[in-house]
Amino acid sequence: MTREQRKRFTESVRNYKPDRQKSPADGFEEMAFALTSGDCTDAERDRAETYMKAAKELRQQESEMPTRVPIVAPPADRIAVLEDYARTIGVELSRGQLALLLHGENLRTDGYIISATINGEIRRRKDTSQDRKIAEIWQHMKSRHNVDSGDIRYDPVGNYADMLKKADPEAWRRLFAGGK
Repeated sequence: MTREQRKRFTESVRNYKPDRQKSPADGFEEMAFALTSGDCTDAERDRAETYMKAAKELRQQESEMPTRVPIVAPPADRIAVLEDYARTIGVELSRGQLALLLHGENLRTDGYIISATINGEIRRRKDTSQDRKIAEIWQHMKSRHNVDSGDIRYDPVGNYADMLKKADPEAWRRLFAGGK
């Protein structure tokens, strides 16, 4: 890069202003101004007033909304302490999972719910939720009876049709082939 190019580049970086995020209220106001610019009928004026009322209501709602607090990444030393503790109890966790735990989230894995305490300890307890019990039933069905839960849950009619075709081809023809 030449000196002049570098100078222009630094100038453009210094003067860069990101586009302001538009509010839906801005869109309603723009439509109202577009309707009323120039000659407009009473109906267009009424519609513009309705747009302005909608914009005012949206701005009111936006001002009442709580501000979003950005999530700050936990310090590396706290992640390292938690990672060491996890290794000592035989739990392998990624840095992202450790960060989630430090933010107070829970992880569900291998039938356990894993959480972190304020002191940097990892707690692991048995997952007794309904979802886990259902997953165990499906695993049992797969291992003992060769029933694939994915097919049943995502395409129940197609799965039923396949089972019926194998068990009773005549019944399958009556139901799915139009009686042919």
